[in-house]
Amino acid sequence: PNATFFGVYGSNLVEGDFESELRQLMQGVVDLAKTSNHPLLNPNKPIALVTGGGPGAMEVGNRVAMSLGILSCGLFVDFGALARKPGSNINEQKKNPYVEAFMTYRPDKLVERQSDFNLHFPIFLTGGVGTDFEYALEEVR
Repeated sequence: PNATFFGVYGSNLVEGDFESELRQLMQGVVDLAKTSNHPLLNPNKPIALVTGGGPGAMEVGNRVAMSLGILSCGLFVDFGALARKPGSNINEQKKNPYVEAFMTYRPDKLVERQSDFNLHFPIFLTGGVGTDFEYALEEVR
């Protein structure tokens, strides 16, 4: 890969109270990469942070990445048609303003979307069923 990929998984409903810790972690990664000779962390290897691109924990991840000069990516799911169906209990998420590069997926392509995360370093935060689903898929990948 052309970059080292970190990822933040977490709730689209809850930001949590971890922004300073995530910023400290990612700043440490950036600093380490400046002096490291590791194939994944070195001065010549860009760092990217990938989230689902929505609000909540994902927005915090993208905000931290952007503030540190890390490429901020989102793999967004467009639940629009499903969310508008009568009786639907889907929380349609809006893309957060801190995503610099993104792809949009249909709801029937969630497994394919997960494989596109292709992370070197996944970070799991507070979440619900979606985060649990992503954790399970990450484990079998």
